[in-house]
Formats: sequence, structure tokens, C-alpha cells
Amino acid sequence: MNANNLPSTGDSTNDQDYNLPTGDIFANMRELVAKHTEQARGDERRQHQRAETQLRERIQFLEEELRKSKQDAEKAVQEVQEMHSREITSLQQKISGLEEENKRMQDYMAMYPAVLEALRKLEALINKELAYMGSSQSKQADAPELDEKLSANLNGDSDLVTRLANVSLEAPSSTDGSLTYGELKAWDSEANKDPKVALSRTVLDHTDMSSALISRSAKIADAHVFNTRLTYQADPITNQLSSGRCWLFASTNVIRYDLSQKLRLKEFQLSQSYLFFYDKLEKSNYFLELSIELADLPLDSRLVSHISSDPIGDGGQLDMAVNLLEDCPQELLRHQRYGVVPQSLYPESYSSSYSSRLDRLLTTKLREYSLSLRALVSNAELHFSHLDGVQRKERVLAVARKKKEEYMSEVYRILTVTLGVPPKPDEKFTFEYYDVDEKFHTYVGTPVEFYKQHKNPKYSLSDSFSLVNDPRNPFATLFTVDKLGNVWGGRPVTYVNTTSEKLKDAVIASIKAGHPVFFGCDVGQSSHSGFGIMDTSLYEYENAFNIKLGLTKAQRLQTGESAMTHAMVITAVHLDDQGKPVRYRVENSWGPAVGDKGYFVMSDSWFDEFVYQVVVPRKLAAAEHIKVLDGGNPHIYPPWDPMGTLA
Repeated sequence: MNANNLPSTGDSTNDQDYNLPTGDIFANMRELVAKHTEQARGDERRQHQRAETQLRERIQFLEEELRKSKQDAEKAVQEVQEMHSREITSLQQKISGLEEENKRMQDYMAMYPAVLEALRKLEALINKELAYMGSSQSKQADAPELDEKLSANLNGDSDLVTRLANVSLEAPSSTDGSLTYGELKAWDSEANKDPKVALSRTVLDHTDMSSALISRSAKIADAHVFNTRLTYQADPITNQLSSGRCWLFASTNVIRYDLSQKLRLKEFQLSQSYLFFYDKLEKSNYFLELSIELADLPLDSRLVSHISSDPIGDGGQLDMAVNLLEDCPQELLRHQRYGVVPQSLYPESYSSSYSSRLDRLLTTKLREYSLSLRALVSNAELHFSHLDGVQRKERVLAVARKKKEEYMSEVYRILTVTLGVPPKPDEKFTFEYYDVDEKFHTYVGTPVEFYKQHKNPKYSLSDSFSLVNDPRNPFATLFTVDKLGNVWGGRPVTYVNTTSEKLKDAVIASIKAGHPVFFGCDVGQSSHSGFGIMDTSLYEYENAFNIKLGLTKAQRLQTGESAMTHAMVITAVHLDDQGKPVRYRVENSWGPAVGDKGYFVMSDSWFDEFVYQVVVPRKLAAAEHIKVLDGGNPHIYPPWDPMGTLA
């Protein structure tokens, strides 16, 4: 209302009507204020309680995250410490070796002035003798006196004497290192004076030098006769044709030795193509997993370049064969791997026998997949950057593996088109056959069951390991090769390094126990497939060219001259009267048209120079080698080391 309508203060009638009950109002107001105050306090308490509860939950979450992060950090620190420990041990060994070599070189250098002085004295005496040549009263010149310590050192190092004796003190013909006409004339004059070179020039310019220089005496010495051999011969000789599957043929040839006897089969082969199919599938998965794992490395890094150079080659190793046959007991994988099947149930295809075009196609696709996965990992890292390290890694890996599985579906499709659809390892097949007495038999079971029921219970490949002879590195040491395998999370490739003599002891023990021997070698060195001979004396190169071939086994490995290129099976050994090996019988996988109906003979000297690996069952292995194997903590070869070459 406005002011004009207010009642007059002089109006006694209205005074009574507008007299306010002030006591009741104030009481009501106080009650209302108290009620609102209590309600506000209750709301504040409940708000504080909620905030306190949220704070406690947040603290508990952070404490849990801190605990997990601490565990992850401790685990990472432990892994780094273990890796550093292995690297330090390896470096210490290398440093020790370098220190020994340095000391040896210092000794050589300390002796060099005395040797040079002795040579000068010898030259002076020779000149003096020549000056008095023809004199009737000439007498024998006194020999130069060498320092006693020098003489003792020289007597203990014939190699040093030879090297020092061959040192020329003359100035080179070319001071800048380029070839000169004068050198060409001098070399030709020197060669013309050598009757061996003259004869070789007459013969070898119009014929294959390897065929012309085969040693007749080596052919006679390398007879296919052996006094210690297996009592049973598994037929037929197998043929890998134009593929690099020798390791699968060697593995299945070892397995069939016992299987053929158990089933009393006259001729029998396991399907090498069956294992070849699943090896290609597993290697493709292995390469793509490595591509995800190494996505943060540059494409041109040595490691990425190396694994991309041949991601799914045909070659392999014993441990990789075992990965295909069955899971190792300590592995918690999703199935029991692939077992084996008779060749009649999964025969050869064109692409298994002539594998280069299949390999080329798969390699092209895998490199394409690898680039895609690397890009996907990089993008996923950015997308999940708000997550903590462990969560982010898990999410990125899940995304990458989902895409990888799409790619693996295409790989499987390519393999089934080129090799055929293989039997499934967990599905039953029926194998019908006649034994040696022409009796009919039927076997029903899965590939995994077939392998487990027919493998050698005492000397199975799964319970065997590799002895190697790598003279570059310390013996009685366990080695493995980084990033080498076929089954992701499977059994790693491991080697127990030892002497060549102990490799031979393992071969002899296995043959005497009636067990064939898987071994790896450099088959192309000093060998002839037609004659089936592997012998360091087979070719007369040194005589024909008047040269010396002087590389040691270690030097061949260091320079890329030699590596493990082929796997075969030893089935016999010829021993001398002292029980020492003279030659070995080798079952190859190049068909019956080479060697002695498919069998080769290997000399003992060739074994020393070009055999790198012998597979031995634990029950036949020396205790010292089992101790090294079980000791674990292997030294790690880089992926490009020659011992990482696959047979």
C-alpha cells in the first residue's frame, strides 16, 4: 500500500486493531532460526562426512596405485639389474680375453727388437759366409746367440716364429696402396716360375675346378663302412627338394626311427609339410608380436632391420621343432601344440617342396602388416596417454593384438591355399597301414596323441638339448639367441658351448645307445654331394694354386666365412683301435640320387672344422653339460650372430 492509505496515529479505534503481539513473534522467529540453524548444521555435517568418505576412498585408491606402481617399479628394477648383471658378466669375460690378448701382443712387441737384431746378425753372417765362399780354409760360422728368455718364448710359440720370419723389411712397391703395372709384371713373372701354377693354368681354365681337384686318396679313405651303427635303418631316404626344411626332416627322421619299429613299418615318413604349415603360421605370429614389441624403435635400427630381413624363412632349430611338437611342461599355453601325422594324411604340395614363392608372398604381406601395427601402436599410445603406464600399455597391446589377429586370418588363408588345409591338432584322424608282414592295422587318434604315444620314452626330442662348438666364446657356458624363435612364449633356443671332442663323445654315446643324432653343420664346405663325401682333404686347392687356406673355425665364424647352414642325422660311426672316431655315416634329406643312396660319409677332421651342433638326450648327456643347462642365466647372442643362423 502507499503512504496515503496508512491509518492515522490519532485514531484510537485503529490503535487497538494494529497492536502487534511482539512476544509471540519473537518466540516463533527464534524457534524458526534455531530450526534452520540445526538443519544447516546437519547439512554441513553430512556434507563434511561425504567429503571425508570421498577423501578416504581417494586416499585408498592412491595408496593402491602407489603399491602397484611400486611393485611394477621394483620388478622393472629387478629385470634391469638382472639384464645389467648378465651384460656386465659378458663384458667382464670379453675384457678378460682382451687383456690376455693385449698382454700377449705386448710380449710379442717386447720380443720383436731382439728377434730383429738376431735376424740382422744372421744376415751379416750369411753375407760373410758368401764373401768367403770358395775358400779352402773356410770354417763354419758361429750361430747368433739369442737372448735366453727370447729363445724360451720362441720355442713355446712356433706361430710367432713363423710370422716374424715372414715379416718383410722392404718398402712396398706402391706407396699409396694402388696397384701398379710393375706389380702385375712381377706377379706374373713369379707365377710363371711355379710349375704347379703352370700345370693348373693348362687344366683349370676349361673345366670345373672342384671336379678336377677331387683327391683320389680322400675318396678311397672315406669308405661307406662303419663298425658302430644303429641296428635299424628307417626307410625311405627323404627329400626336402627346393626348400629349407632340413631341420624338420632331421627331426621327423629321428622321431620315425622308433615309430617305424614300434608299428613294424617297412617304409614310412611323417608329414614334414604338416609341421611346415604350422611353423609358417607360428613364425608369422612371432614376427608380428615382435613388430608390436619393437614399435618404438626406428625402422632403420639394426634390430628391426634384421628381423624384417627374413621374418619367416624355412630354417629352424631343435628347440623350434620341439615347440611345434608339444608344449614344454613349464609353459601355460592354450593347447598342446601340433604333434605329428603320417605323410599320407598330409602329403607334399608344390609350395612345400618349392617354397621360395610362398616365402616371398608371406614376407611381403608381413612387412606390410608390420608397418601398419607400428603406426597403430603409435596412435594408440597418444589415444590412451591419459592412463597410467601399466593401464596404457595393456590397452595399447590389446588394440594392436586385435588388429594382428585380423592379419593372421589372412596368413592362414594364404597357407591353406598353397599348402592345403592341414589336420587340426585336436581332431581325430584315421591311419590305415600294412606292417612288414602285410597285416592290416588301423590307428585312430589326434596328431598330438599320435606323437605322444609313439615318441621315444627315453630319448625324446622334447627331453633333448643342443651342445655346440663355438670357439669364439668360453666353453662350459649356456647361450641363447635374442629374438630367435617360432612360437611366441615357447621354448627358447639354447646352446651349451663345449669342445668338439665332447660333441663327438655325445655322438658315440648316442649311437651305442641305439639313438640317431640330430646335428647342425656347414654342409657346403669341402663336400661333394654326388659322392656323398664331407672331408677337409677332399679338394687339392692348396696344391693347385700353391696357397695356404689358414682360417681357423673361430675366424670363419668371425668373418662370415662359415655358419650352421644344414641339419642332418648321424646313424653310424667308425672307431679306431683306441675308440676314437675316424668317420661318420650321415642320413641326409636330399633324396636317394646323391651319395650312397642318400647317405653321406663325414671325416673326423671335417667334424672338427664344420660341425657346430649335436643334439643329445638328457639321459645320455654328460653331467657337466646338464649342470650348465640347468644353471640357467644364459649369455645372449645378438640376433645377427652366426650362431643364430637357422639350419
